[in-house]
Amino acid sequence: MRRHRDALLPGARGHVDDMWRGSLEWYRSRSTLDRVESSGDHPLGSAVLGDLTHVMQLARDCRWLLELHSTAERAAAP
Repeated sequence: MRRHRDALLPGARGHVDDMWRGSLEWYRSRSTLDRVESSGDHPLGSAVLGDLTHVMQLARDCRWLLELHSTAERAAAP
């Protein structure tokens, strides 16, 4: 999932950078993108619950990035 996230990040950055700065949508997207980027590559630990939580967050991040990517593609379509 990390590779998928990393592959989607450049497009997400570009889409967020194209938004009107100061809008509520830009602020929410920028905040989420900052959190996704800062989550980085934290390794899995020895705590099962912590690892499960980490993997679930990676899945949510990937889902958000895919939705952002789909939104950007629809906006760019003629």
